[in-house]
Amino acid sequence: MPKRKILIFSEMRPARQGWAGGYSAVTHGLALALHEAGHEVKVLAMSYDKTPHDEPFAIIPFLDFNYTEVQLNDIVDGWWPDAVVAAMDLPMQMEVFKALKGKRKYIAVYPIEGEPVVTRWAEQASLFDSNLILSHFGVKAMKTAGLRRAKYFPCGITRGTGRAEPAQVQEFRKLIQLEDKYVVVKVADNHARKNWAHTIEFWSRWSPPDTVLYMVTRPDNPWGWNLDDLLEENGGQPVKGTKTWRWKDGKEVRMVSDLGRSDLSWIYNFARERGCLLQDSGNEGLCLPILEAMWVGLPVVGMNHTAIGELLAEDRGFLFEPGYMFRDIFGNVKRYHPAYETWAAAMTQAYTDQTERTRRATLAQQFADARPWAAAADAVLAEI
Repeated sequence: MPKRKILIFSEMRPARQGWAGGYSAVTHGLALALHEAGHEVKVLAMSYDKTPHDEPFAIIPFLDFNYTEVQLNDIVDGWWPDAVVAAMDLPMQMEVFKALKGKRKYIAVYPIEGEPVVTRWAEQASLFDSNLILSHFGVKAMKTAGLRRAKYFPCGITRGTGRAEPAQVQEFRKLIQLEDKYVVVKVADNHARKNWAHTIEFWSRWSPPDTVLYMVTRPDNPWGWNLDDLLEENGGQPVKGTKTWRWKDGKEVRMVSDLGRSDLSWIYNFARERGCLLQDSGNEGLCLPILEAMWVGLPVVGMNHTAIGELLAEDRGFLFEPGYMFRDIFGNVKRYHPAYETWAAAMTQAYTDQTERTRRATLAQQFADARPWAAAADAVLAEI
């Protein structure tokens, strides 16, 4: 294959900059795989604050969407890449596509978080040269909406610090005072779709005294809940000078934020031997934390819908059925919510049944091992 010049336009934050969302992980993994395959890559990066980095490809800070047309075309006209790969939500894709004015091949990478897909979105996406979607669920939803050219994007996994040895895990647990605790981890931004209000209420009702909930989120998100108030309303007492809340029976919640993917990897590792990842959001277009937890060997408890059900199918996790669904007023998309009984039953099985924990975590790890970033790079190259 000839050497290609590829511009990726997406969120991109080097690990040392702090909180790195899903798009940042996708951008980094894809850019690195394309570089390793011998292609020239540049990233036009939203959210990048010019923090020094040691990546083998250029990262160009994106100004803001008021200057999309000027900045994008300045790079394209000066460098003339073979393709522009835009990894971002579908409504944002249209703005970038219009700004490019058809100069170069446009490859859109994005999730579909729910169904039905708005017909207008499918019509707009049909203008792109390629549509690579982050789940089989999303591909099916887009094809149902009329976009027959939708294809699957086989997202890889950011491996972070790797799989820690048991001795390392025990040492780290001791350091952070979690030696004998059962650790429930939830990694999710703080907005309505992620169902934090349900999580906090249900966890406070269900959790045995030896459990700790690790909330990995952005508490200051202006579109989210006041998480401090939710924790106190459900019985948690704040520990002065920390982001920890304790209940009278001994269980506790710890809230952490501004983490890179390597930091997340450590959390997955120290929860692995005695703990689980919880994913009970209203819908998901991929849910990268599930894949990352699978690769480490951390069992996953998840609500059976959209991309979550796809990843955890065939006993790769502890699935529970949604309690109810309603239509979101924005886009008419289905949003799912848990019922306490099924949520608690799945959490209890993951907590008590070590045989099933081991079996399902092994199946999940095999599934995750089969997702190299090189396959994602090949999917992009096939479209050029």
